[in-house]
Amino acid sequence: MIFKRDLLGSVTVWYNPELTFIKNIHSYSEYSGLLVVVDNSSSSNQQLFDKIKSDHKIYVWNGENMGIARALNQGLAILMEKGYKFALTLDQDSSFEKNEIEKLLVAAENMDWDNTGILSPIHLQQKSVPAYNLNEYTPITCVMTSGNILNLEIAEKIDFFNEQLFIDHVDNEFCLRLHKNGYQVLLANSFLIHELGKYTDIYFFGKRVGGFISHSPERLYYFVRNSFYIINKYFFLDTKYTRMEITSLLKRFFKLFFETDTTKRLKLYFKGMHDYKKLK
Repeated sequence: MIFKRDLLGSVTVWYNPELTFIKNIHSYSEYSGLLVVVDNSSSSNQQLFDKIKSDHKIYVWNGENMGIARALNQGLAILMEKGYKFALTLDQDSSFEKNEIEKLLVAAENMDWDNTGILSPIHLQQKSVPAYNLNEYTPITCVMTSGNILNLEIAEKIDFFNEQLFIDHVDNEFCLRLHKNGYQVLLANSFLIHELGKYTDIYFFGKRVGGFISHSPERLYYFVRNSFYIINKYFFLDTKYTRMEITSLLKRFFKLFFETDTTKRLKLYFKGMHDYKKLK
């Protein structure tokens, strides 16, 4: 028996969504007792929302971009008010294969949730399915928000997502706070298709030598600011994670010189380094 619909609702965050994203929602909507879409777009997407094939859905339009953390918290609050115990959290550009979401839900039903804050699928950017053992649960430090099953009781105990971070590292900070409070994050042997962003190739004397995911300069600011915030706050909680975060910051700095608007990105990078001290 798959994880019960009366226990599990879903929260999907939109920002200038496209028609193709409706198909993403349909990949998991039938498994959700209540489907909540929180829209951070400046214009309403009610007509697009109406295309979702579900009799149990709620649309929340914020009228502006209030950040991923605020939107998630809004959706979680609605699910808790309706009596749900677990939330499936999704980005607009994520989708499940039918057998993979069923694997995740079977894993969720067969595990002990007393000390678990998150059960996450494995995030993939291509439709190639590795061989995994369904019966295994792998402890992990941090996971991306999309596709996670969230324990709402525990989320409430640690005060939900940190809204001052706005975007980037919202997921990592939440996971680290779970660990700090004695809860675990587990990886299930199912996978989720997730698109991270535009891929940029690096060329050296006309020859491709590598590449990386490229985001807007504004996203770079939040990444750097929030990364420094997390390093400062959780430095000794998981030193392996801290080293990885520092390495990521260094890599992003050197990648700036292969991006467009390098001068603007450099200014935002150093502004993020400075502004993290303003976060509480």
